[in-house]
Formats: sequence, C-alpha cells, structure tokens
Amino acid sequence: MPAQVFIDSLIIVLQIKMLPVYNVNQIRNWDQFSIQNQSIQSIDLMESVAMKIVNWITKTYEPRRGFIIFAGNGNNGGDGLAVARILTLIGFEVHVVLIQVAGHVSGNFQINYERLVKIGFKNFLTTEAGFNFLEQVPACIIIDAVLGSGVDRPVSGELLLLVNRLNDIHNFKVSVDLPTGLDADKMTSSEFFHTDTTLTLQAPKLCQLIPDTGQYCGALTLLNIGLDPKYLDITPANKFFIEHSDVVSLYKPRSNFQYKNNFGHTLIIAGSEGMAGAALLSGEANLRTGSGLCTISSDPLNREIIQIGLPESIFENFNQIDYAKYSTIVIGPGLGITTKISKLFIEVLDHYKKPMLIDADALKIVHLENLISKIPAGSILTPHIGEFDYLFGKSENGFERLDKAIFEAEKNNIYIVLKGKYTAIVTPDKNVFFNSSGNVGLAKGGSGDVLSGMIGSLLAQSYTAKDACIVGVYLHGYAADLAAQNSAFESMMARDVIQKIPDAFLSLQR
Repeated sequence: MPAQVFIDSLIIVLQIKMLPVYNVNQIRNWDQFSIQNQSIQSIDLMESVAMKIVNWITKTYEPRRGFIIFAGNGNNGGDGLAVARILTLIGFEVHVVLIQVAGHVSGNFQINYERLVKIGFKNFLTTEAGFNFLEQVPACIIIDAVLGSGVDRPVSGELLLLVNRLNDIHNFKVSVDLPTGLDADKMTSSEFFHTDTTLTLQAPKLCQLIPDTGQYCGALTLLNIGLDPKYLDITPANKFFIEHSDVVSLYKPRSNFQYKNNFGHTLIIAGSEGMAGAALLSGEANLRTGSGLCTISSDPLNREIIQIGLPESIFENFNQIDYAKYSTIVIGPGLGITTKISKLFIEVLDHYKKPMLIDADALKIVHLENLISKIPAGSILTPHIGEFDYLFGKSENGFERLDKAIFEAEKNNIYIVLKGKYTAIVTPDKNVFFNSSGNVGLAKGGSGDVLSGMIGSLLAQSYTAKDACIVGVYLHGYAADLAAQNSAFESMMARDVIQKIPDAFLSLQR
C-alpha cells in the first residue's frame, strides 16, 4: 500500500488510549515523567530513540546509500550523533556536520559525541565541506538533526543560511522529530527545513498535520520510543490522531438476526440537472457502507439515470419528500445553487430536526441564506478549505482556521469535517480528531460525494455523529489507500474508492 503514514510495529501505548497530539511542553513533560517513573536515564532514552531511527533506516535503505547528518549541539543533535555511531558500526557510510545552535552543548550531546569518537569515527566535515560532498555524492541522504522540537524562535543568521542552502539541494532528506526551524504548535514566521520524511517521536505534532506547514514535513513516520503510557491518564488532550485500531474499536459488527430496517434509511438530496453523477456516487457509497435503505431525491430529469445506475436505491422527486421516514439526510452533492434549491433546503431545515450531513453546494446556501442557526444540533458539515473559508471567513493560515473551526463547532453545536491531507474532525466539545488514512488520489471530483454518502450511512445506522465522522473519514481514506495499490494517484477515480469500501470493512473485523 502506498502508505502516507507509517506506524512503528512495536507501538503498544495506544491500544488503550487514542494517540494524543500534545504540544511541546506536554511532550517534554512526558519525557521527564517517563524517566522518573521508569527509572531510566535520559541518555538511555536517547539511545532507544536512535535505535528506533536506525531500525527504520535499515528497513528502508540499502547499505550503499550513504548518509550525511547535520547535528546541532542540543538533544536533537545528540540523537543524530547516536544514529551516526550505530549506522557506522553496522556498515553504513556516514559523515557528520556539527552545527552550533546554542551557547553550550547539552549533556547528552556531549556523551554521544564522545561515544562516536571512541569508535574511531573521523568523518566530521565543516559546513562547506559538507556541501561540497553533497555535490559529489547526490545519492547521499541528508539527516536533519539540528533543532527538532527544541525551537522556540524563528531561525536566523547562519542557521537560516544553512536551512536555505539545504532546501536548494535535491538529495533525499530525513528529519528527526521535526524539520529544523519548524515550530510544533504555531505558524512559523521564518524559513525552515523542507524534508521528504519526518521521523516524529512518540506522537505527531500539530504543525505536521496543518497544510501550511505539514506539506514540508514529507511522509510522516511515527516511532514509538517507549514513553510511559500512564502519562496519558494524567494529561488530558483535546487533539488526537486516528489509527486503525481506534476504528476497529468503534466498528459495530452485525448480528445474523438483524434486517434492513435495523440499519437505517438515508435520504440523499443531490444532483441538479446534469449532475446525476454526484447523486449516484453518494448513493452507492452510502449503500456500500451499510445503510439498510437509501432514497435519492434529485431533479426529475435524473430519474432514469439514477434508477438504471443504482437500482438498489429508491428515487424521489424534490417536491415529494416525506421527511418522517428517514433516519438521516445527506444534502448537497451536485445540488447547484438556485432559488429553487435554496427554498428546498430551507424546507428541509423547517421539517427535519434530527442530525443531518451538509456538504458541497448546501454549504454555500447556508452562507448565502444565513441558515447556520437553523441547522439541527449535532449535524455534520463537511467542507474543504475553500468551502470553510467561504462559510466562516478567511483565515491567515491553517492554525487560525483550525481555531476558527473549534469555535464554530462549539458555538453552533455541530461537527465540522475539515477535509484535507489529515482531515480534521472538530466536535462541539472542542475536540479535534486528525485522520491518518488516505492519499492524494482523492484529489479528484466525486471524492467528497463518496465521503458524504459514507458518513451519512453510518449516521443512519445509529453511530454517534462523532463516531460516524471518525469511522467514515478513516474508511474513506483507507479505501483510497487500497485502491492506490493497483493505480497511480493520477488515475484514481471516486468509483475506485467505492469499489474498495468492502475490503476496508473487512480490515475492521476482529
């Protein structure tokens, strides 16, 4: 599978607790808590970190691929020197460039420097010699271990020059914990290192999940370094990272004695004239996700296309809706924005008071007709970034946008599924769940229609709104990952994702 997020196979921490997205101070406290409670030394924890990194490297790269490690004189650099020593001992060619980033070296950096020298390592290079070496050996991999999460101010001076020069080089790049210069918790105001892979320690950091900064973190690899799981019990989080095991725990297996009426009846209001495809995609995804019945209400001119294209669904004209019989409503895919449609949406909000899912053109109508206060409590809105900004106002960056989503979800008692690389599910109680599945093959028309149908199906089956969002978003991305096993991202279509929904469900069965 073309995985976008690699989870270390030894992770044991969060089979009980969902993986938190802590801020830097909380992560540092977790380190100290683990050192005290597990009676280990910080240098031993650093050695464990280095071993995890080396294990990943040896699984990923052949010995002929050499490494040049840029190491700061703090703890992130200490990690880098420990990695240099272990790689050297097992036969990799390694060079090290030492970078002065603080007035004094950390104790763990000094210990690892002495350990590296003790094994006879002599491949230390000056900065200029390092760049000359990179010009001569373009296959050499750069490991960034300069600052990590220790940054507390924008990079400047010689370090900024170094970062800019490294960003201009095309060698493959790996960062330890965080790319140098990137602030974990807020928008970074200066340049920072752009990497191809980030080996983030124990848990993801917020900046890796926000589009503005996350796009420069490359593929995200989570390495469990054995921090004490008891810390999770005493340090509540309001941001989390969804893993496969979390979705398995939320999945509701079926009893052999259940029948279709036990699994809900979804009404999908979708498809203006010429947009029957959106209704079909949403409807088929809805049924593939398990809704007992699915009725599609669409423009009368779409009746023949829909009933031939999806005979398992029921067709209803826009003006013939009996709201009482539906478990939930999905409204918006391919609907268009006209006076007639706006009146229809207002009628839906007047007659239907249970949670519904609002997507696509319906989101724009919410803004144009100022309908946010009429949306039933607990409903789900599924905007992409452009739709979110249209609905709630523009944001300077992804951090500000996420804060705004948290505010609006609480204020309006709604769930917001802010779609993106790591789709953020924002709940009315101010929690955020970032999705780990999916790939860029979803960046194509129809993908959102599939997602709306899937979440709506789970809502109809009596999953809570929060669980419907978590399971629906994850399975949508996981189905896309399965589809990408046999397809280039460029060639993937929304129908390919629908065809993999059954396999995505099979992966949840214990």
